[in-house]
Order: sequence, then C-alpha cells, then structure tokens
Amino acid sequence: MSQVLKMEYLIDQSLEILFKKLNQLAEQGVKSDLLHWLKLWSMDNSSLLIFGESFGCVEKDADVNGLLQLTRASTFYASVVGIIPEWHKVLWNYVPSWIMSEKEVRSFAEKQIEEKEVAKDSTRGACFLDTWFQQKEADRMDKTEVRIGIGGALGGTELTPSFMCQAMYHVYREPAVLQRLRDEIDPRVVRSNTSSHSILPHEAIQEMPYLQAVLKEIMRLWPVAGVTFSRVVPEGGAHLSGYHFRAGQVIGINYWAASRNTEYFGADAAEFRPERWLDDPEEAKRANYYSIPFSLGSRECIGKHLATFMVLKALALVFYSFDISSLPDSLELWNDHVAKVEDFEGLVKKRHL
Repeated sequence: MSQVLKMEYLIDQSLEILFKKLNQLAEQGVKSDLLHWLKLWSMDNSSLLIFGESFGCVEKDADVNGLLQLTRASTFYASVVGIIPEWHKVLWNYVPSWIMSEKEVRSFAEKQIEEKEVAKDSTRGACFLDTWFQQKEADRMDKTEVRIGIGGALGGTELTPSFMCQAMYHVYREPAVLQRLRDEIDPRVVRSNTSSHSILPHEAIQEMPYLQAVLKEIMRLWPVAGVTFSRVVPEGGAHLSGYHFRAGQVIGINYWAASRNTEYFGADAAEFRPERWLDDPEEAKRANYYSIPFSLGSRECIGKHLATFMVLKALALVFYSFDISSLPDSLELWNDHVAKVEDFEGLVKKRHL
C-alpha cells in the first residue's frame, strides 16, 4: 500500500480530468454516453500511472495510440486461447490486425523505455515505469520484463469503467443509499478543506466504511472474472464439497455462481445491499470470508490495492459533486476474459450544495 500512496498525486491528476469532463457534460444538459468517456478517462489514468503523463484521450475524444482497442482485443483473444490453448497456433494466423496492434504497442513501449533510459535521475517520479527502472538499474528487472509490466498494467484499463458504471447504476437508483453515502462524504470534504474540488486524500477515504461497503457489494454482484480460472488437482486427489476429484483433473470456481450463493450471502444474495458488509458483524464476517473479487493465494491480483483505492476516490468525487439520472433500466455485459459493461448513458447534473 505504501507504493500506492506514492502514486496518489497521479490518481488525483486523473480525477481532475474526470471532474472537468463531467462538469462539461453537466453544462451541456443532454444525455451522454458515460461509458465512452469513462473508457477514455481510464486510459488517461492508466497512462499517468504507468508513464507519469496523460495520453490526452478525454481532451482529444480519441483512443490515442489505439490502446483501448488493443486491450479489448487482447482480453477476448486471451479468453479463447486460455480455455483452448491448442487453438492458438491456428487462430494467430488469422488475426493480422491484432499482430499489427501488438507491434505498434510494443514499439510504443520500447520508445517510452528508451526515453527513460536517457533521462536523468532528477526526472524520476512514482509512476510504474520510473519504479521499474529503479529495479532495472539495480539489475532486478530487464528491459523485456519492463515491457511485459507495461502490458500487464494496461490490462486493468477495461475494468475501471465497468466498476464506475455499476456503482452509479445502483447508487443513483436508490436514494437511501445515495443519501447515506453523502452523509459520510460531505463532512469529510469540508474537513479536508481540499482545493481540488472533492478529491479526497487517502486518510479521508479510509474513514468511509459505507463507501467501501458499496464497492465491495459492486464487486460481489458484478465479478470481474468472465471465465472460470482453472486449477489442477494435486497428487492424491482432493475432496471438495462432498465430491472427490482425482489428481490431474482441471477444476475451478465460477465467481458469478459463488457470489450469488444464498448459503454465503443470505436469501437476498442477488440484491444490491451494501449494509450486508456493515450492520451485522456475523453477516459481515461471512461476506468478507466468501467474497473473492481478486482471487486468492498466488493467483491473487497484485493490483487490487491500487484498483480499489483509485475507484473509491473516483466514486467519492462523483457522488459528492454530481447527480446522474436517465440511467439504463438494466446493465448489459460483454463477457470474455473479463465481464464488462457494454452500454451506459445518463444525464449529468451538478449537485446543488
């Protein structure tokens, strides 16, 4: 978490971009494609965290460098060949656009690496690339590993817009939830005396259990994993839930089924109810034990602290500053390697404070 806090100033820069765009949408007074803008903002956010500077996707209203398209293509391709790896040799020959895109991104990454190699130490900051170069200079990483790191960090770009859309979808449709959130956020904005609108610091975010409960409930109801991640049964086999699995079998947990299991989360497991994480200590303990939005063990997502911290700060900004209406009646998802929202429009208005 200490490394995440070093990057907080970069997250705040990206939130300034988001705040400015939402203000512009509010001034227009018409229904907007919020998912479109959240995707562009997410790429600007990723570029700030990785390279220390924004690509300007929101400002230019464009998928600069084509990385959003590449990320979508890569997750789809990974979902196919990850499940049926034998198809890779065949399919790879029929995706020239993918090969071209990957070459372009690889070239872009190499260019960024070369610029860092000739930069002086005084230019180093807390972005991923600067941190990795400190490791490279200490002979702990090589250039290939740095390039792979860039690709891996870009992989989370698709997830943030979905988290944001899902949270806005539920919270703005339930006035009691929105009011409880604002009762928690409002005094902390005043107390922080922040000059950056309602971009709250880490200390304030940590003091907001209901905001954290809302995000936990979103990640439970809408798991990121679009496929079941496989595990191989070890020697001797395994007994799980009354069944025996022989050694070598490939098994896995379906996150969507597990997250809606009434045995774990109660009779209303399919409902959005953030209070399940707070009001009853036993229920909250059970929910925390059975919820695994970032997986567990050696396969646990290494970016979970950064992802949750960033989204919490963004949600606090949005719910404090804006009212959003005319939202869709339901959420439509595209499901490949990750499950993501496909369409999300809404009417943004400035909140009367």
